[in-house]
Amino acid sequence: MKIQVLLFLFISINIFGQNLENNVNLKKYKSVEIINCWGNKKTPWSTKIKLNNGQILQKEIYYENKLRTLLKYTEEQSKAEMRGKSDLLELVERNSPFDSVCGFRIEYKYDTAGNVIFEKTYSKIDKQILIETNSYKYDSDNNVIEINRTADPKQEYPIIMTGGRALYENEKFRYVYNNDGLWIKQYWIVDGKEALITKRVFK
Repeated sequence: MKIQVLLFLFISINIFGQNLENNVNLKKYKSVEIINCWGNKKTPWSTKIKLNNGQILQKEIYYENKLRTLLKYTEEQSKAEMRGKSDLLELVERNSPFDSVCGFRIEYKYDTAGNVIFEKTYSKIDKQILIETNSYKYDSDNNVIEINRTADPKQEYPIIMTGGRALYENEKFRYVYNNDGLWIKQYWIVDGKEALITKRVFK
């Protein structure tokens, strides 16, 4: 059974490398550029982040080298976005009302490092309910290395997404690190094939 899926973006979940990890060695750098790739080719989107003492000062989002979004951060906002130890509840729910036609609810479960390890989404579209479950595995640096997806009713994978990569039932990730323990390349692995999807340049 196929149900039309609406895409909800939750920026706080750092899966595809757009947020920074909480690493003390960030204090050595003034900026980082995040370059989205597909294979060896750069995509039109990139992000430049200015840093001060390891915290985010501002974030610039570019499309085809043109500035599209400028975000300025307070210290509190920077700490909230960057991953690290967290006092989050084990299970957190975000809801919108369910009625006879539509509705949405999402549940997150976190590990002791503040990483999302379980995500369950309930969506109701045209009176049909879809339950999607994602589970995440992380390496010792708290970077996601595997995603597993299930759905009820059962969905056919991959799910093609407009403007982004398709969603596969199982996805894996590999990282290349610099001498400060910060990853500089992120690879996406599906069906045994590997593709470079993100580069980070620290200055």
